[in-house]
Amino acid sequence: MRRASLFIAAVCAFLLLAAVQFQRSAAQVAESCPTFVANALNTVGNNCGGLERNNACYGYNTVEAEFLAALSELRFQQPADRADLASLARITTSPMQTPLNEWGIALMSVQANLPDALPGQNVVFMLLGDSEIENAVAPDDTEHTPMQAFYFRTSAAGTECLGAPDSLIVQGPRGLKVDITANGADIRIGSTIALRSVTPTDEIKTRLQDEFALEDEIVSLMEVTTLDGEAILNPDTPQEQHVPAGSRAYRCLTTPDDLGMDGAANDNTVLEECPWTAIEEMENSEIATFDLLEDTLLNYPIELPYEFDATPTETVAPEATLVSPTWQPPTDTPTPTFTFTATFTPLPTSTLTPSHTFTPLPTDTPVPTHTPLPTNTPLPTETLPPPTETPLYSPETIEPTEPTIRH
Repeated sequence: MRRASLFIAAVCAFLLLAAVQFQRSAAQVAESCPTFVANALNTVGNNCGGLERNNACYGYNTVEAEFLAALSELRFQQPADRADLASLARITTSPMQTPLNEWGIALMSVQANLPDALPGQNVVFMLLGDSEIENAVAPDDTEHTPMQAFYFRTSAAGTECLGAPDSLIVQGPRGLKVDITANGADIRIGSTIALRSVTPTDEIKTRLQDEFALEDEIVSLMEVTTLDGEAILNPDTPQEQHVPAGSRAYRCLTTPDDLGMDGAANDNTVLEECPWTAIEEMENSEIATFDLLEDTLLNYPIELPYEFDATPTETVAPEATLVSPTWQPPTDTPTPTFTFTATFTPLPTSTLTPSHTFTPLPTDTPVPTHTPLPTNTPLPTETLPPPTETPLYSPETIEPTEPTIRH
């Protein structure tokens, strides 16, 4: 009996020590996250600067690419490697692991439906963490450009670093609207959005299937979050919905099928019978999910739509929870949620934008410029360290031209 008591006491002491060590380790990771993320993104800027239109870049460890069979000799194996988007079937980025200095990041410069007359204007895709994007544009497709239509998947498990979630960040050129198709859903972008996969609870699945009499199983939800500007869902249709900055919407995804270019049954597509949810305004704590990405330079800096300063304080896992009649997160863990309504009414709009018209966005923020060095000041002779903020994507400067309409 005494031996058993000693054994139990030893086990309890070991578990207590392990818990303390885990808390210390978690605190150390949290402290190092801002520096880790900033260094990784700066390295991506150095590796992928000047990325040409319709190309992809291996930004940060680790990234894997699958090429089309006819172009299988191509390689995408180390940071700074680049490849033509038309040759790619799929790109996969690895989960964040700070002790191993790993956080898969890939950068893409996508033409989308921008005219050839604007060669220096592109859509920037930044694939982060445990994520994957698959090309849905066949080589013989003359209606779309490579990666304008795609299937994507992101992990719903959360990351070590708060404010840097597994996600696909998409940013259009400043002052232009562009069209993409994500998992079969048409989206028009007027600045910066984040796309993520969300895991619904069984209760939410049941309620959606009952509400819309769905025969197909709901595997996951696609979340569209507008970080800056606006996103337009179902553009140029009676079901058009506008998602302003600091808001989000969700769409049901069905079981995986072989729909993309990699030849595998791993592509989730939206359910036609399950429309977009009502637009939901986000709290500052939810916007803080992307906090460490603020000011990241793509076409221009990412600006988060805070009402006031906020920083993430708890682990964010993208999992929706049902609290009738509104889906809201549990009190201990902030999670992406969405409001459920029986009908989905598009927001009022006075004018529909033609699908191939590029309308300048209103902006009150001037483009930052650099002050040149005085001509009589000599530069230092020693080697300067790399700049602390390197644009992840710096397109070639071109003379402004009038956007043309693509028919």
